[in-house]
Amino acid sequence: MSVKTFNRLPLPWPPSYYDNVLQGQSYCAMGGGSMVSFNHDLDLLGTGDQGGPWLCEQSIYKYSFGHHQEADPTLGYRGPTLPWPDIGIGLPGFGGAPDDSYYWQFGAKAIRATEPSDPIFSASTFLGETLQDGLPKMAGHETWKDQTLRAKQAGGEYLNYQFGWVPFVSDLRSFAKAVSSSSQVVSTMRSQANSKIRRHLKLKHDSKYDTAYADAFIATPGSWSIGSTPTYATSSFTEDMWFDGCFRWYLPLDNSMGSRFKRYRAYARKLYGVELTPEVVWNISPWSWAVDWAADVGTLMHNTSALGHDGLVLQYGYVMHSQVSELAIHAPEIGAWRSSSISRKRRVPANPYGFGVSSDGLTSRQIAILAALGLARKDATRISG
Repeated sequence: MSVKTFNRLPLPWPPSYYDNVLQGQSYCAMGGGSMVSFNHDLDLLGTGDQGGPWLCEQSIYKYSFGHHQEADPTLGYRGPTLPWPDIGIGLPGFGGAPDDSYYWQFGAKAIRATEPSDPIFSASTFLGETLQDGLPKMAGHETWKDQTLRAKQAGGEYLNYQFGWVPFVSDLRSFAKAVSSSSQVVSTMRSQANSKIRRHLKLKHDSKYDTAYADAFIATPGSWSIGSTPTYATSSFTEDMWFDGCFRWYLPLDNSMGSRFKRYRAYARKLYGVELTPEVVWNISPWSWAVDWAADVGTLMHNTSALGHDGLVLQYGYVMHSQVSELAIHAPEIGAWRSSSISRKRRVPANPYGFGVSSDGLTSRQIAILAALGLARKDATRISG
């Protein structure tokens, strides 16, 4: 954790005179602020999430002096002036900084609203349906070989339905379609698992404005009484809260499985585009790949089912909060103005499994997933307001 404080140097009033006598120097405070930040390791920039809890509070005051000149410089005041009205308008306040739990509720809402649909789960469901549709009447590749051999030996009679050839060909094409579809699904799953889905959501926006006009007191270094002047004042308060996050999926898929599904697809394509005679089917070998395909689909379904929703994590997630209050006062007849503002900027990060989630509460499976994605880390110390 690092804490940085900063202050603007006081602004001196320009020289002033009363009854032609030079007055002592005085100052106008210019404000200051502080910043609290965590987890900013510049050596690791570019390798992952570098943002941590962050809070910055600042107040700033600015002035532009006018000038007052008595007709007779030996009488009364001459020198710099500022508008200092009391006309029923002031700098809006916004209280103390909320603690983290205040932001967790907004973070949870943001995740629910921006969380992408889980393509891994959807793809797993589709693969299960594909497996069922692809092997509706096929007991295994040895049965296919036997059935093809009988039809082959029967010569021209293989077209007779007593050998079941036409329904068998229909099943073969259904199986080939299922294999081709599964290969595309697995390819899509792999690409989506490696992608980062970024989301942004506005959570709150509020703006309030107020204006006032009146003849107001003219301020001088020694608070000399020199009358009043028409003064215009405008106050404003703006508040914004938003969420920025990046989602990732974890897919328990070994590197060789993708190439195996490409090979299955190549085999399946041999069942397309030609007349499937017993001779053609007999020459399509080895048929053992069909069993391997079914086994790989079953393994992938089991792994994704066991993974559940834990496979969707946040690469990073933040709730950001900005509050700015301003007051501007202008006295055109004396050519002077002053402004003041207070601001607070806040950032609250999420754990990869949500806001308000501690690493101590993660399951062993969740920890293993984070390690596989390179996201395992200790929780940064949180700011409490």
